[in-house]
Amino acid sequence: NHKNIIKLLSSSSEASEGSQQRGAKDFYLLFPFIEESAYNVIEKNVQKGRNYDYSNVNSYQSPYSEPDALEVLHGLLSALHYLHSNLMVVHRDVKPHNILLRFDSCGYLGGPTPLVMDVGSAAPSSIAVKDRTAALNAEEECSQKCSAPYRAPELWEVQAG
Repeated sequence: NHKNIIKLLSSSSEASEGSQQRGAKDFYLLFPFIEESAYNVIEKNVQKGRNYDYSNVNSYQSPYSEPDALEVLHGLLSALHYLHSNLMVVHRDVKPHNILLRFDSCGYLGGPTPLVMDVGSAAPSSIAVKDRTAALNAEEECSQKCSAPYRAPELWEVQAG
């Protein structure tokens, strides 16, 4: 339980209809509604940036003050540290789309609270890669579960040994 990782409110499953796999199930997960993501904030700022007056540096309006931006970063890093240190897992798909921003004044300095979401690609932080086949399997899994632009460099060419 960490304040910067989205909470699962409820879940259920049922037999999957029409699936070719025997015993397949559909899973339903209920999370709190959070309207804003880091991606949305970035996208809105990019739209504003198209009207940016490059001859006047003071015309730029950041969506956050520097302290608020640092709060978001602190919350994100705190959540990732918790995943690594307490749960011994790595997220593997940290990107702006997977960081929600709750505007509840409960951030570290009263700003937005970042919430890490979509841990569906999370994996144990340490895996044994004993041979080239295991390395290729790890690379294949990462290509399926991790967004390429945000993938850690060591997951592009997994080394055996």
